[in-house]
Amino acid sequence: MRKNATIATVLLAVSIPVLIGCAIQANALFDLVDRTGTDGGAGAFTIVLGLAAFIAFVAGIGFTLTALVQRADQRHFHTVH
Repeated sequence: MRKNATIATVLLAVSIPVLIGCAIQANALFDLVDRTGTDGGAGAFTIVLGLAAFIAFVAGIGFTLTALVQRADQRHFHTVH
């Protein structure tokens, strides 16, 4: 249970700022493409990084839910026995 909570904290602490940074960077890149008319493929790295951060965010939520279920199960076990 404690390991799941630690993993969830790390994943969420890393993925949330990365997602926010990707959104800011993507917005800046789209503005740059609009102003200069350059190729829009320059944002491919931002999209890949944002996708990886989103997957880490979802995994963090999964570990959080697992830790909560384990904690509830442990409390239920102690109250029954």
